[in-house]
Amino acid sequence: MKKIVTFFVLVFLCISILSNAAQLRIGVLKIEDAAPVVIAHNDGIFKRNGIDTKIIYFNSALERDAALQANAVDCVITDPVASILLKSSGYDIKIVSVALGVSPKDGVFSFLVSPKSNIKTLEDLNNKTLAISKNSIIEYVADRTLSLKHIKVKKINIRKMPLRVQMLLDSQVDAAILPEPLASYAKFKYAKVVFSDSMLEKSLSQTVWIFNTKFLNKNPDVIKQFKVSYNQAVESINKNPDKYKSTITLIARVPKAILSIYKIPHFSYFKPLNKDSYRDYQKWLIEKGLLKKPVPYSSIVYVTSN
Repeated sequence: MKKIVTFFVLVFLCISILSNAAQLRIGVLKIEDAAPVVIAHNDGIFKRNGIDTKIIYFNSALERDAALQANAVDCVITDPVASILLKSSGYDIKIVSVALGVSPKDGVFSFLVSPKSNIKTLEDLNNKTLAISKNSIIEYVADRTLSLKHIKVKKINIRKMPLRVQMLLDSQVDAAILPEPLASYAKFKYAKVVFSDSMLEKSLSQTVWIFNTKFLNKNPDVIKQFKVSYNQAVESINKNPDKYKSTITLIARVPKAILSIYKIPHFSYFKPLNKDSYRDYQKWLIEKGLLKKPVPYSSIVYVTSN
């Protein structure tokens, strides 16, 4: 009898926890960086930690940002450049954690040259054409990387990444900056990597998770729950990447041609964006004339107490 009563008490407690769970709508781009959050949702990790989540997929950053601004989502994956611009435009958001880019081994972007190119090193890109997306994290990576070597290039603005890949493979540009898995696909098609930010001693670029500040204020425990859930998903992926390969390749839209050789990235635990990285993103935005006045680190980066 006691066992039966105990069972129903536990069931009641579980139902009570879930009924009081925060309703968190998460906006996700179809990129590998989002894998821990998608897996935390799919595997019930969020639910076990008291968050009822809904994943909403977007095909473009434009759609994602519109949804955030329309209050149709509470949390999205983006990058620091886009986050600072959103904040400066009057949208009250907080960067809560880095997604990929805590460590250089996470890898984010690569410089590739066309299959027929004789370019062998980053220095050989001097005075060559480089396909990028202007006023974005990709141009930030280009500027900061090339300035270290005093390299000048002719930037070609190609925002659609599939088109950027094709122009690279067709030798319509000398080089392009690509994220994974498109970098691996271009390499499979005989494009050559001359540089990757994974080769650096410290990370140059990151993707990040941001929250609507109003949602955080209404749900003060959600970041702690999100952090615990995120770390549990990261631990699971890193311990057994093969188990999650089919899920991650689907999330990241990995081309069929490279499914057998695609490598799951290393995911780092929940960690706030550090001040040095933030300041350099902001400095670049001001240099480019995209940001009129500084946005204080404390006003945009959410730092947990533990």
